[in-house]
Amino acid sequence: MPPPSAETNQAWGETSSAVSGALKKYEESVGLAYDDLPPELCEGSELQLAKWSLVVTDNSLLQIAILTKLRVQRAINSKLDRQFRPNDSLMSNLTLEEEMEQLKKLELNSVVSQPKNLSRRKTRLEMSLDEMTGSATGLTADDQHIEELNASKQEEVKQKVMWEEQMKKVGLHSLDVSGSERITDRGIKAISDVCSTLKSCSIEGSYQVTDVGLRALAMGCTQLRDLNLSGCMGVAGPGFAVVGQCCHALTSLKLSGCRQIPTWVMLNIFEGCRQLEVVDLSHCSKLSDHEVKTMAEKCNVIRDLNLKECKQVSDVGVLAVSQGCANLEVIDLSRSELQFKITDVALLALGERSPVLRKLNLNGCEMVTDAGLSWLAKGCRGIEWLDLTNCSKVTNGGMRCLGEGCPQLKYCQFANLKKVTDVGVRFLAQGCDKLENLNASGIFLLSDGMKRDFGFEGLQAVGRSPCATNIKVLNLTGCFQISTVALKSLAMLTNCENLTLSGCIKLTINGMVPLSESMGNMKQASFAFCGECVTDLMMAKVLKNWLRLKSINLTDCEKVGAGCMKSLSKCKNLKRVDLSGCLGIDDLAMLPFTEESYWPGMAALYLTGCVNIGDTGLSWIADGMRNSVNEITLVTLSLKGTRCSHSALKAVRDRYKFSELRRTDTFFGLWPLSRATERIVINDYGTLFKSSTKIQALYRARCDRRKAFTKKESFCKTKAARMMQARWRGRKGRERVNEIKWYRNLQDNAAIRIQNMYKAWVGRRWLRQKRMGSYLIMANKAATEIQRRFRGMIGRTGFEEVRTQRLYILEIKSRNSVTIQKLCRKCLARMEFHKRVANKIALDKKKNNDCWKIQCSMRQWSARKTVRKQRRKLKKATKKRKEAACKIQNRYRAYRCRSVLREGIREKRLMHKAATYVQCVWRSRVAWLDVETKRQIWIAEQEAMSAVKMQRAWRRRAAQKLVEAIKEERKRLAALRISMAELVERWWRGILARREAAELKKQYLAQLRRMADLENWGATIIAGGWRGKGGRDLARARLWERKARWKEMWSEEEEKKFYYNQISGEIRWRKPQDLLDLMRRPICSNCEFYEARQECGDCKEFFCVQCWNSVHFGGKRSKHVFRQLYDYYERRVDYGDGEFPSRWPSEIEQDEFSGWRLRVYPARKPYKTIGNWEIYTDEEGSRWFYHNRMKHLSVYEKPEELKDLFDDDWNGMEGEDEGEGAMGIEDEKKNDEEPEDRAPIPQKDTKAEEEIGDGWGKFYDDISDSYYFFNTDTGESTYDRPQGFETLNDPFAEFHEEG
Repeated sequence: MPPPSAETNQAWGETSSAVSGALKKYEESVGLAYDDLPPELCEGSELQLAKWSLVVTDNSLLQIAILTKLRVQRAINSKLDRQFRPNDSLMSNLTLEEEMEQLKKLELNSVVSQPKNLSRRKTRLEMSLDEMTGSATGLTADDQHIEELNASKQEEVKQKVMWEEQMKKVGLHSLDVSGSERITDRGIKAISDVCSTLKSCSIEGSYQVTDVGLRALAMGCTQLRDLNLSGCMGVAGPGFAVVGQCCHALTSLKLSGCRQIPTWVMLNIFEGCRQLEVVDLSHCSKLSDHEVKTMAEKCNVIRDLNLKECKQVSDVGVLAVSQGCANLEVIDLSRSELQFKITDVALLALGERSPVLRKLNLNGCEMVTDAGLSWLAKGCRGIEWLDLTNCSKVTNGGMRCLGEGCPQLKYCQFANLKKVTDVGVRFLAQGCDKLENLNASGIFLLSDGMKRDFGFEGLQAVGRSPCATNIKVLNLTGCFQISTVALKSLAMLTNCENLTLSGCIKLTINGMVPLSESMGNMKQASFAFCGECVTDLMMAKVLKNWLRLKSINLTDCEKVGAGCMKSLSKCKNLKRVDLSGCLGIDDLAMLPFTEESYWPGMAALYLTGCVNIGDTGLSWIADGMRNSVNEITLVTLSLKGTRCSHSALKAVRDRYKFSELRRTDTFFGLWPLSRATERIVINDYGTLFKSSTKIQALYRARCDRRKAFTKKESFCKTKAARMMQARWRGRKGRERVNEIKWYRNLQDNAAIRIQNMYKAWVGRRWLRQKRMGSYLIMANKAATEIQRRFRGMIGRTGFEEVRTQRLYILEIKSRNSVTIQKLCRKCLARMEFHKRVANKIALDKKKNNDCWKIQCSMRQWSARKTVRKQRRKLKKATKKRKEAACKIQNRYRAYRCRSVLREGIREKRLMHKAATYVQCVWRSRVAWLDVETKRQIWIAEQEAMSAVKMQRAWRRRAAQKLVEAIKEERKRLAALRISMAELVERWWRGILARREAAELKKQYLAQLRRMADLENWGATIIAGGWRGKGGRDLARARLWERKARWKEMWSEEEEKKFYYNQISGEIRWRKPQDLLDLMRRPICSNCEFYEARQECGDCKEFFCVQCWNSVHFGGKRSKHVFRQLYDYYERRVDYGDGEFPSRWPSEIEQDEFSGWRLRVYPARKPYKTIGNWEIYTDEEGSRWFYHNRMKHLSVYEKPEELKDLFDDDWNGMEGEDEGEGAMGIEDEKKNDEEPEDRAPIPQKDTKAEEEIGDGWGKFYDDISDSYYFFNTDTGESTYDRPQGFETLNDPFAEFHEEG
């Protein structure tokens, strides 16, 4: 076969992708919108996810836990930020320098506020130098380490306190995942690990949750107040017991349907949860009067108690509840089995001891009579809810007691009270002014009533009673005597919303019309089985006033037809319509009903037995029946007994994604999927979420486009303004430059003139000075010559002094001149700088003002120009648009009107033509069938007459011949019958003989086989018993031989006895268990016959169990101190020679409720483990005891190995709030409740009885008296046999070796 071409592969790929796309689209339309809980629903403190339970999984709970943890962490971080963040209101008024100073102060305070007890830790070099020099001061390294550990513990405590505070504020407080069948222990564990402040939890119907998950929930969320575990069939019992031990603050507990709960678990729950107020134990069939009595004694604050279908509870339990629970408000005692257990005694107890009772359910309690109701009415005058369904012994007397004694009654269920008449209903209606719900179904003696001297009776009394305006629900099913008079009286129930008249066959139009006119708020109505009294005319007048109707039942109303369906189509709020057995409804009648839209939509439609509905009606239902937003909401459609075919229903099945096609003996049609309502909610949410996401995306895109357009427009405006400003600045700049040039030229010319004038003045001065100089030179020469000699004489004397002073003065002058010059230059420079800055600011201000004025004028001019243009254009465009719109609207209205008229006329003509044609064809067909039927009947009659005549003649002749032949045949048959009978007898005797011989042979072989099997079985049992006895004797001898290796010796140093093992060399101060087992068991000192079990510390005698119970039962001896001689495993207990009852701590303790149990590992975790020693606290929590796991030794005194390693200061341990000691005790208490099953570790010198190559060995444990397996390579120890470990040795090898 040649390989496929590329085109074939491409076509195949396109086909497969199209098919996969179609399948994906179909799954999206049929399946759920979400496979898991949406993330936005996992956030919050109060999570009500019952409607989303279909998609709630372990991952959802894990996500909730993670989000809760993140929310709490964010709250902690924000709180820390607020503590170290400065006040914004104060910082906003400070300058930059002041703000920096405040921040520096804050940092300094944060540094100073650090703990002072944390000193700097010295390095090793500093400590060695201090030791060498002898100048060591401060704390040592160990002290510093202890100080750091204390500081870290304090920090951990602070973090823990802060976590708990924020968890109480923003953590998860309530979680409702009722009906979540996909959650397991993993999800519950995730919630319990994080949400420690959870107060309300509902996991109703989570059958995969087991004891492990419930145990984690109870231990992690100890603050639970409301817990709903109804339907959790996976929890066997220990999980419920943990709830009783940990959740002491529980106020509401619901265990409905948990039939697997044993009685001891219930007792444990009631013992621990004593604050219960709401208890639901319905359908717990194992619950008896004993448990109810215990509950009433322990939980005396119960307000709501549900004991529905608890068939073993009787009057005794109800009496105990009434005695113990004085605040009882609600109790449910309904049942369908063992009805005789609840009698009037229970009502007497409730009436005497439960004065605040508000709700009572006695459905099915057939032994309740009028006497019990009278007692109940006298004591419980505030009762509001009462159900007496099927209490057949109640009569009018009981109704009178309720009417006179229970004025607050609002809800009454009196179905099937066959002895109640109009009189009882009158008493109830006149006495109960607040009655809102009345169920009188099955009271067949109820009638219209009559008017008497004292008033009205029956339903007339109900209509004229004070409670008439309060009644909202009225059920009169089966009251077949109701007629027009009663209906007119019931018209006074103006607020009635639910009316049931099923089986009332005397309904009339005159009674129903005023009834419907007064009950304008009717939402549910039922006329089932009313027969021919319900017609189209009645329903048309009734439904005209009931436009808010949501549900109607017209089962077996045969005269209901097209008129009723047309009236039903006007009720836009319909959700459920039952038309079963309405023979007058056909396909044409369903047309107006299916064309209308309903809100929120039709959910159920029942057409069972409507024989005139076919595939055409089904197609109309599939095409129509939509809500106001064009969605198909129908989930239930019953077509049993109609002419609809399976293929037609299969063709339209894809439109109903929340229903499945079902075809059985009792149902045919569309059946809703499991929890269809929740599926609809989930899919609607998904659709809304997608729509909102799309709308948000479109809105964001529109906003982005608007922002982009705005930015573009502002950019263009800015660019234009900048260009105009640049041109204006350029023009002004050029003018400024020209002015500066002209000014500079003017200054240059003036400067040149001034310089020329100055130079001329300087020249003239120089000339004068030069002439004066020449004159002075001549005078000086003469004076100099005269004075030279005089100066020479004087100058030489003081030359040196003058010279020194002059040099000093010149130096000072030079310095002063330099300083003065610097100051002068600085002053001149400042003056010049301030002057230039002022000039520049003035010029810039003038420039900006000029530019701003020019820009404003320019913008105003351009804006006015643009506005004028836009106004003209807008006016023209508006005018044109209005004219065009008017033209288009006129033409469209005309066109639409003509098209609607033509369409209506055409449809009417077609319908009329089709109806006329159908009628003509039908009439012609009927007429032809009538004529043809008559003709065929006449022909058949003629043929029958002729055939009868011919048959008579022929029978007469044939009968004669047949009589002769019969005679001959009878003779022949008689002879043949005799011979055949003899043959059959011989054959049958042979068969019986062979059967009997085979049966005897079979019995003989079976007896031989049974004897052989019996012999083999006997031999096997005897051999096995003998081998077992020999093995046990040998093992017992070996065990006693090993136990006898202990030797009692005396210590001269300690002056007390000790025990030495001759095999292992082990030494113990306490008597080993092996020696205790070898001791003779004492006999009872009282009877001197039975083995003693207890030792009395006051009597100094031994007693057996029977003698102890008889002697120490009461009186002063009941307070004697005693101790058990043997532990749970029947091993002798060593109490030592010290104080009574014991100077030695025992590994076994006895609890009043739990019995014997271990008090060391693995039942409890040790407070601390140091080497082979484990440290525990005793049962009173007041002192330590030490247990050596290798030596199986327990002592109160601290061993020598631990004196330097462990501080047993009990007072110091109590002072630590959150230290290691407190944590250890808490862990120890938890471990008392959480026993672990872990195998021990063998000693180093212990040899394995069996070994394999992987390091595994088999060892024997004396404590548990069983074998365990230890891996020398990995250190793993377990009681379970490892994989691949096979027993290769012969169990009787020791016998063979000795033999």
